[in-house]
Amino acid sequence: MTGVPRLVRYGAVVCDVDGVLHVGGDPLPGAATWIETVRALGLALLLVTNASWERSVTLGRLSAAGIEVPAGLVVTSGEAVVDELVRMGTRRTAVMGAGSVTEALGGTGIRRVAPADLLAEPRDAALVLGVAADREEALRWLGPLVGAGVPVLSTNRDMVYAGASGPEMGTGMLIGELEEAVPGLAVRACGKPFAPMARVVRERLAGREPLLVVGDNPDVDVPFAQRLGADSLLVLTGAARDAGGSHPTLVVDDLERALEMMVDGS
Repeated sequence: MTGVPRLVRYGAVVCDVDGVLHVGGDPLPGAATWIETVRALGLALLLVTNASWERSVTLGRLSAAGIEVPAGLVVTSGEAVVDELVRMGTRRTAVMGAGSVTEALGGTGIRRVAPADLLAEPRDAALVLGVAADREEALRWLGPLVGAGVPVLSTNRDMVYAGASGPEMGTGMLIGELEEAVPGLAVRACGKPFAPMARVVRERLAGREPLLVVGDNPDVDVPFAQRLGADSLLVLTGAARDAGGSHPTLVVDDLERALEMMVDGS
């Protein structure tokens, strides 16, 4: 076990969902046992996803994969966006293609409006983009809104994510196209590995260090762990087949192997 950290040394586990626990609702090896083991050991657990869709979609796919967790353990990129909007003093926002943001707006006092309303009164306003945003609609509004000084946020900048039939285009692909097409556009991403999501996770897990971040994307989950000052466990079941240029604490084929190494000691 030299060089392999034992799971019991951590106070909390921050675990990605798509490509780590399941792919399109199909379970991945060791995933359900991993979650059960983390909770049985008394470690705090957060399932942190950059997905733009509502929490209920994530919970439904987890359930299909045989993983049942309380809704409060799932943290969406929409929550990170809304936390940032609140800190910016935003009063009105238009949301394109990010149901998790619309969901997280409840109770904040921030009103969801149409893009035209932001253009009519750009003060204390923001536009939010998610992976399901319509490119042509976004292009129609972004130029005028950027010209009016309206900030633009996104759920994440992931280039790909693990879909049911293989890697699928992430929000980052769309954002890159839009920034290239619209002069002056600089989109502020809020999900992993950026500061707004790190702030949400730190607040939720205060006092439960040290942390272990588990993910499948070396360009997202490993930098997120570094931002949190946490160890990182990279599983090769989703967005990547190797660690690339990242430097995770541990790389494993799947969570079944992680259990063998970090719990059983084999």
